[in-house]
Amino acid sequence: MLFKTQDAKYHIKVLIDADGEIANTVLTNATTCIDIPEDEPIFILRAKDLNAVSALEHYARECKDPNQASAIRKRLTEFYLFIRTFPERMKEPDTASNNCEGWELIGLPSEEVSDKNKST
Repeated sequence: MLFKTQDAKYHIKVLIDADGEIANTVLTNATTCIDIPEDEPIFILRAKDLNAVSALEHYARECKDPNQASAIRKRLTEFYLFIRTFPERMKEPDTASNNCEGWELIGLPSEEVSDKNKST
């Protein structure tokens, strides 16, 4: 069973067991029908996040594919409308995270990650 999300690119697949109970849920790419692996981190930006617009603007500028950049700008328009319609709901992003106790920051500094992505 598939449930659509607000983002047309993704669906939530609900797997039902033989007893009719929910066995698992999986985030699925709606275009390719490929499940996103449970061990692959994802990052969600909400329109109420004060930093979301600048992050999406930057992301759109970094995209090499014009269709992808256009899709991001379309979503940005929805974020701008949300900000104008619901200014009282805007806030700093939540800093609390679940199940991350003891995790340490790993990976490359953002400049190196950006340079690495440009060469692939």
